[in-house]
Amino acid sequence: MKRDKVGQVLEEAFESLREVPPPDRERQAVRRAVLLARARRYRELAVSADKVVRHKQQRACPLTLFFSRRFAMLNLIVAIVLAMAAGTGGVLYAADGAVPGDPLYGIDRAMESVQLNLTSDPETAAELLLAFAGERLSEAETLSQKGDEKNLEGALNSYGETISSVAQTLGTAEGVDKAALAALLDEAFSVHEERLGRIFDNTEEGGDDAKDDEPEEGESDHCVGVDPHPVGKRLAESYDDVSYEDIMICFCDGGYGFGEIMLALETSETTGVPPGELLTDKALLGGWGRVWQELGLIGPPADVGPPDDAGPPDDAEPPDDVGPPDEAGPPDDAGPPPDAGPPDDAAPPEDVGPPADV
Repeated sequence: MKRDKVGQVLEEAFESLREVPPPDRERQAVRRAVLLARARRYRELAVSADKVVRHKQQRACPLTLFFSRRFAMLNLIVAIVLAMAAGTGGVLYAADGAVPGDPLYGIDRAMESVQLNLTSDPETAAELLLAFAGERLSEAETLSQKGDEKNLEGALNSYGETISSVAQTLGTAEGVDKAALAALLDEAFSVHEERLGRIFDNTEEGGDDAKDDEPEEGESDHCVGVDPHPVGKRLAESYDDVSYEDIMICFCDGGYGFGEIMLALETSETTGVPPGELLTDKALLGGWGRVWQELGLIGPPADVGPPDDAGPPDDAEPPDDVGPPDEAGPPDDAGPPPDAGPPDDAAPPEDVGPPADV
């Protein structure tokens, strides 16, 4: 299944080569050297894997043999693709800097898919996805500077999808160092917030209906700008169950940046926790990584059951006063009352005896 997917991705990548701009000779030489070195590395891995399979003395499991050879074949395929790409005029180098709307953007995304499909370790996959998220922000920065609103929206949507993929990948990662991954996310998302803020600032400056520079009475300095704010409007249109007014309250009254708000909206879509609550948690915990850790987004939940140390303590003994009280027993005056018995003048009734007609 994965081999078919890789083949489909490669086919789409080669379709993107139909329109290729003239290469930069200097960059082409550098890129070719890098690609050839990488191709040699993949070839060595493929040969090593094949030798291990062929020279094992013990009887190999048929499935292990099959998958080992398949992995070697996949590495060889990638090596061939990289070698061919090295001779196509620096296509991959050009594609690496492509943005949505460029002819080579398809091959850039296709090669990312190949990398991800060949990564089996969840932690490595999460790091790779965070790098891809950074690529989407770089594309958004370029498009924002160009004023390309249509493709900018696509880049930001792709960024959000990549962040969701990070959450899905980490949610199934077993045996991971949750604290280390939380710190990694804290650092990455902190940078993302700053970059998103700059992107949104460029969008705001491009608006046509700007207010005066001075805030109106009762209005926050943080909220001066375009009305309706293009960033707040875009976020409200991109996410379900959130209104423009709610976003602007967080921005104007809460003092949160649009980058923070966007990450809160992404996390809310994954967890169902309201964005406002997530923003508060982030402020209290100090970073999105810690928020994700608290929400159980890093690693599968632990098995529910009694704690390992459940039960009475080792030195437990019954309390000293366990048992019947000292005064237990019948009271001292227990017994029939002194006047118990028939009255002194008691006698059988006069009609006691057999009936007269017996």
